[in-house]
Amino acid sequence: MSLLAARVLALEAAFRRIAATRMAGLPLLQPGLAVQAVGFEPEPDDAGLAWGVLVTPWFMNLLRLPLMAENAQRLPEPGVAADWTVGGHAVGCLGAEETLLGPGPLARYALCSLHSPMHHFADQASALAAAHEVLRLLRPAPAAAPVGAPPPSRRGFLFGRGQPPGTP
Repeated sequence: MSLLAARVLALEAAFRRIAATRMAGLPLLQPGLAVQAVGFEPEPDDAGLAWGVLVTPWFMNLLRLPLMAENAQRLPEPGVAADWTVGGHAVGCLGAEETLLGPGPLARYALCSLHSPMHHFADQASALAAAHEVLRLLRPAPAAAPVGAPPPSRRGFLFGRGQPPGTP
């Protein structure tokens, strides 16, 4: 199992436990929803941190998660607000800590609230669709080559030739 997969499993397990204990019976819970991590991937500029969306019955947050303890120092301290640029968008995030995520620095993460409470989502499918839409907007797909255009030669690519007309 990869380090990323292990951290995402730990994230889901921690918030499932919170749902079953600390949050159990609270009226702000949407009973049709479950804890689920969506689309977690390493950050393009910092493979030591991963980000994705966490859906729970009480919130949907964009989360940054350290993959190893030494990566947690790049996250804001718990309770401290910070700016985070993701997918070319500046978002405000807040440092947080949850001991169920792991020992010491592995308990830290950063969050950006997307939805809370979650009552406007009828079911898990609609919440997941919203999470995927956020990820689609923040992780634009790479531009595809024009249909029928041959790929540039290696030399043409290296020297900027073989570009479609009108591209720098």
